[in-house]
Amino acid sequence: MTVTLLDDDVSAVVEAATRAPSVLNTQPWRWHVRTADDGTVFDLFADSARVLRVTDPLGRFLVISCGAGLFNARLAVRNISLEPLVRLSPDPHDPRLLARLTASPGKPPTEEERWLFGAVPERHTNRGPFHDRAISSGLIRRVEDAATAEGAVLTVLDSAAARRVLEIADEAAVEITRDGRRHDELSSWVHSRLEPDGIPAQALGPPMAEGAHGVRDFPVAQPDTAPVAYESDSTIAVLSTYGDSRTDWLRAGQALQRVLLEATLDGVKASFRNEPLEMLSHRWRVRDATTGFGHPQMIMRIGYGEPSVSAPRRALDEVLGAR
Repeated sequence: MTVTLLDDDVSAVVEAATRAPSVLNTQPWRWHVRTADDGTVFDLFADSARVLRVTDPLGRFLVISCGAGLFNARLAVRNISLEPLVRLSPDPHDPRLLARLTASPGKPPTEEERWLFGAVPERHTNRGPFHDRAISSGLIRRVEDAATAEGAVLTVLDSAAARRVLEIADEAAVEITRDGRRHDELSSWVHSRLEPDGIPAQALGPPMAEGAHGVRDFPVAQPDTAPVAYESDSTIAVLSTYGDSRTDWLRAGQALQRVLLEATLDGVKASFRNEPLEMLSHRWRVRDATTGFGHPQMIMRIGYGEPSVSAPRRALDEVLGAR
């Protein structure tokens, strides 16, 4: 039986996909939707106009971002009691086509799928200070299992390894600041006014007191407020994959979003310290300081914190192609 989705359902799927995190909130995705013999087909394309050509010349962060959107689309399709049949990199002749999702007949969503889908609009990056409250061992197991379910590995670091990774991140951040091209590209995606993409300055969190290491320091004028103390011992997690192909990056993105949604259900926030992963030499230092294997794809700071400003999203008609 062929499944043809109503326009409202198509919009709901793509709207959910756009709620995923993306590198510097570039939102580097395009969705084309059509009806085929086997169901409604959602083709996910990379928007090459939004690649960070200095920071991300291979497009790794772009593809990871699109993978996170793909996971949300899968959840949205399950939420309307359909089965998302996914092929990654379905056309070797078109590298822009990252994935093809076909909405086929299925069963009602599981309780876990309903809970995760409900967390989609609640999740957003939080760059503010976190409370000095430990994350339970039960939640750590759940987020590690969430990554495993998507073909990736999440390693929540002990305090010593976390400090080492943050030291590497700080060193990489200094190099980025001294590199004019990297600095300028980063600055171009941070906005003092609300824009449909990029990071609004209001979402950066308050200035950090001297000695704080958990949050990325963006090259913009901070609000005219006194620096505040951040958590004394950040919880850091590294998401890795066994391979480092575009398909692995897509798996990493899906694992990332599943981890973030699982954490959101417990009230846990997240931000990123990916500066070392933007530079090949530092990327392998992160691996050697943590897992010792695989390919680190994302570095996350997780914890409990106050609500923060969420980044905006582009209008649906800017990311959705004609059916």
